[in-house]
Amino acid sequence: MTHAPFEESVGAYALGALDADEQRAFEAHLESCPKCAADLADLRRVTTGLAMAADAVAPPDDLRARTIARATNQPQARRETPVPAPPVSIVRPARQRTSFAWLAAAAALAVAVGLGIYTLMLRSELQDVHQLAENATGQANHLRADLVAARQDAARTAHVLSIIGAPDVVRVDLKGQGDLATAFANVYWSATRGLVMMTAGNLPTLPNGRVFELWAVPPGAGAQPLAAGLFAVDASGTVATMAPPPAVIQAADAFAITIEPAGGSPQATTPIILVGKVKKT
Repeated sequence: MTHAPFEESVGAYALGALDADEQRAFEAHLESCPKCAADLADLRRVTTGLAMAADAVAPPDDLRARTIARATNQPQARRETPVPAPPVSIVRPARQRTSFAWLAAAAALAVAVGLGIYTLMLRSELQDVHQLAENATGQANHLRADLVAARQDAARTAHVLSIIGAPDVVRVDLKGQGDLATAFANVYWSATRGLVMMTAGNLPTLPNGRVFELWAVPPGAGAQPLAAGLFAVDASGTVATMAPPPAVIQAADAFAITIEPAGGSPQATTPIILVGKVKKT
């Protein structure tokens, strides 16, 4: 037989309500079922507690004498002193105590089941709250990142507008050299506000660890080019990122572009691939 029929017999066995065949079958099952054994132990603790709570019955004073007389077939000695009536004690019938014990056990089981269900509900609700908190935290992080990106875009836009709107702004057109004759780039430079590269096109795809670097060539023979910022271009040839120069370049005769290691170089290490002269006004 399966476990389920015996599980329903635990309470009846604890209360002695099974017949002989049922009792033998249950005891055989009990030897191999730790679950029923544990349930039986719990119910026996409940019924034992209830039995201990019953009122004790005081025996009559002449019970001993009457018992001895009945056992020896001797008449009971007449007592001169009248025997007081024994105290009246209401004893619940065994069947009634059995009913109360079964009800108490059933109530205990119902409370345990109810507490288990309530605990599961609380755990499920707590998990839902944790999930909502995690989702809210993730959304807040995304919003925070979007806000930072928007502020950066706004700062770059303001920087570009500041340079383009400067009274001394100059546009410098850079043209490709050698095999990159079709490459081009446009630089807007203000000696008072800085410079910015607006567009570029037909530039080669760079391998990992390499970057484009912009240089400003100061006036005068033999002048060393000044690092004017790092940049990258996207698939359409538009400048995607632009690192500003370390300082405002106040004088330049030309601008040029080379390919340098990631992070840039203090001096050009490769041949110039684009160059453009500053038009004198």
